[in-house]
Parts: sequence; structure tokens; C-alpha cells
Amino acid sequence: MRVVSLPEPDLVLLRPVTHFYREKHPTAKDVFLLIEVSDTTAILYGCPFLYFTQMKNAIMLRAG
Repeated sequence: MRVVSLPEPDLVLLRPVTHFYREKHPTAKDVFLLIEVSDTTAILYGCPFLYFTQMKNAIMLRAG
């Protein structure tokens, strides 16, 4: 079974569209600003924080 994860940034400023992204998820072309905040360096899910961050970045890049 494949696990699908969508990025969940803390703040996103998107290009205005009439459908308010109800019809499709925004793509990289729609993003003006994306902010991800992290206030911890703890080990998450048994992974060092740096590895976890790199894994999350890869997921965001694949999502577009």
C-alpha cells in the first residue's frame, strides 16, 4: 500500500483564481510565497530532524 502525503505548509500566498482551488490543488506556478515553520530539532518518528526535513522537502517537490 502506497502512502500519499500532501504538503501542509504553515502559510501560503496563492495566485487568485475564481474557483478558489476547489477544482484542483495549486501547483508551483500558483504559489507566490510558501512558509514552513519549525521550532524543534527533536527526533521525529525515529528519524533525525534533518532527515525528516529532507524527506518532507522531497514530498513537497514531488507534489509540485
